[in-house]
Amino acid sequence: MVSCLMSQIRQIIYVSSSLAELNTDALNQILSVARSNNEKNDVTGVLLYHLGIFLQVLEGAESTIDKLFSTISADKRHKRVIVLSDELIESRDFDNWRMGYINVKDNPPKGLVDLLTFYSNEELALIKDGRAKSLLLSFKNTHSNSIL
Repeated sequence: MVSCLMSQIRQIIYVSSSLAELNTDALNQILSVARSNNEKNDVTGVLLYHLGIFLQVLEGAESTIDKLFSTISADKRHKRVIVLSDELIESRDFDNWRMGYINVKDNPPKGLVDLLTFYSNEELALIKDGRAKSLLLSFKNTHSNSIL
């Protein structure tokens, strides 16, 4: 496993649109592959999926996140990748999850669902004030048992 102890930790938060609505099996497959790869590369984060919209946080060594995000951006299973936040951080916000998953269908976090509804209206690109990160952290802190 690669360690970020001596290097900067990069955190990217982005949204994208799935080309097709994903069922539970497809989401589980994505999560399984992501968790395995993230374990090998010391990447942490969380994924939220709702009505064809992904909201994801990725954390890890700068070079690792650069490569991973390039791969994600080129993935043909989704479109309209919009970066909401891209910053160097002192410590990970989602350090306990190789890829946490927020099941919006069973436990919809209102602020996050509102954010994704805003995104589906093609206006989310205007949100650069940290709102997405604040909502994700708030949900993590109050509903961490809901993150799979």
